Amino acid sequence: MKKKGIAKARPRRKPSPRPRRQATPIEALRLSVRMVEAAVPYAEVSIQQTVTEDSMERLFEHARAELLRHQPRRVLVDLRDAKVTLSISDLNGLVKLIAASFAGMVERLGIVLRPADLPLEKFFEPSMSNRGLPTYVTQDYDDAIGWLTTRLLPRR
Repeated sequence: MKKKGIAKARPRRKPSPRPRRQATPIEALRLSVRMVEAAVPYAEVSIQQTVTEDSMERLFEHARAELLRHQPRRVLVDLRDAKVTLSISDLNGLVKLIAASFAGMVERLGIVLRPADLPLEKFFEPSMSNRGLPTYVTQDYDDAIGWLTTRLLPRR
């Protein structure tokens, strides 16, 4: 006959110490929004910092609050002094945010990028236009202003 013994409690293993994540400081926003009084007035959003997946939402929320305050019909986003590191997935999320916030309120959106940041595929323009916001992406500032301030949209 086997003796039934009292089961000993297993000693608890201490969890391995996890390295503490240092809180990354939140970068101050380097973004400005101003109204440009011209024959066709427009708002100019100028961003002077790296646009990443993490900073994109904060930048958008700040710009949106300012644009809703000004109520512009046309908007120029100047990213020549910024570095844009967004994936196609991030751009798709940005398209949805912009369209949900400004379709029907903004007539045209012009975006000026550095030549290095221009995407090889034309994704952003058709996605925005299909959601009701005609958009033009270029590396030429004057070309973007010309498109933005033209009275009628060119036929495609």
